[in-house]
Amino acid sequence: KHPALAKFPTSYHSDYQWRELIFNGVNVVLDGDEDARIIVQGIDNFVRNHRLGVIWEKRRGNAKMVVCAIDLERAGSLPEARALKDSLLEYVAGK
Repeated sequence: KHPALAKFPTSYHSDYQWRELIFNGVNVVLDGDEDARIIVQGIDNFVRNHRLGVIWEKRRGNAKMVVCAIDLERAGSLPEARALKDSLLEYVAGK
């Protein structure tokens, strides 16, 4: 339901369109970074239980940064990669 994914068709869980995108990305450990608002979260195993981010945003003062740990350029030939990139760019260009 995050507005950064408004133009990217998805459910609250991963569907078929995430498969190749996730293969072109990484999960980043965000343990201890309480300022990071995770938009797309990876699921760790129950032993480690890290807080994993694939796409997240942070605020510093009046600035906001969106981080995407998926190589959208490498996956760029995929329609789902183009849709995700367009959705993220529209989000960061907005208010």
